[in-house]
Amino acid sequence: MLEYRRVAEIATWVGLFLLIPGTALGYFAEGSLPGNPLYSLKRGIEQIALTAQSFNSDAKALYEVELASQRLSESTKLLASNEPVYSFDDVYAQIAAARISISTISDPTEKKLAEQKLVDTISLYQEQLSNIQSADANPVNKIPTSTPVPATHTNTSSPTATPTSNNNNNNSSYSNSNDNRSSSNDSSNQISDFNNQLQDIKNNLTSPTPSPEPTATPTPFQQENNAAIQITSTPTPTPTPASHLPFFTYPADLQKFGKGQRVTIVAGVLNGSKGDTLTIYVDNNKLCSGTYAATCYWTVPNHYNTNSGYFTVTATVVDSYGRTTSKSIYLYLASWNQSNHNGD
Repeated sequence: MLEYRRVAEIATWVGLFLLIPGTALGYFAEGSLPGNPLYSLKRGIEQIALTAQSFNSDAKALYEVELASQRLSESTKLLASNEPVYSFDDVYAQIAAARISISTISDPTEKKLAEQKLVDTISLYQEQLSNIQSADANPVNKIPTSTPVPATHTNTSSPTATPTSNNNNNNSSYSNSNDNRSSSNDSSNQISDFNNQLQDIKNNLTSPTPSPEPTATPTPFQQENNAAIQITSTPTPTPTPASHLPFFTYPADLQKFGKGQRVTIVAGVLNGSKGDTLTIYVDNNKLCSGTYAATCYWTVPNHYNTNSGYFTVTATVVDSYGRTTSKSIYLYLASWNQSNHNGD
């Protein structure tokens, strides 16, 4: 029933888009990757569809999982084509957003199904990453070997010079092969790091919350051979959990905003917990705070001045262990005024 409602809602919004002139671009933007001209349009359509489902927490959570699949698919395609992937922040941010939405599902059964769907999605792309890594580890091109020059009977008093052109070609081929292997190693390391991060996230999703084990109260003293022997227990060290990492859902890094423009700033916490404090700043000026996520509204002042041409937005997390982690993005101050434009 849940899937039927979600499909019906998405179909309604898709029908509305088809009535708007120019939405044919959305069809072409669907398969675009980061760096392509239509990629921002693709993300914009996703945000509109996500907003349309905000009134239904179950449907919103499932759509967030589908968006996580989109981000994983994009990164996997870039890695497979040896395109440079500078950051996987969008992937981690979308997975964290999906987890936050899943936590709002009231029905325990539906919540468990959504969590399992997210785990299955991560596992699917982990398998694809492993296949890409295996292909990189077994390149088709092999290092060419030099052909030995047969010995000739010549007068030892008049040695002949050995031509070096073939050796140069062989050295060039060897150098190119080394470059290819170095590039392959870099790509393999990047895939390995990405896969490990996904495994940590998946482990965090699938690990049950440990229940406290009953501990026996030791007898302070035990009589043995008429002597009092004190019994002491060795405490078991508690492992420290992974760091709680802030991320930005909106706006994007290096996005432009004009004076007078209203900006919506949305941040969240990866591996977050109830003991976290998430705070958002603009150029060291505090805007708002939250726990798992925070949404702030800020209007660029008309008198805003910056020597560098941009202003800094920072999300800082202080977790229950007292650890502080921050992430900053830089938003450019446009030369034009947008006082009548909404930055949401």
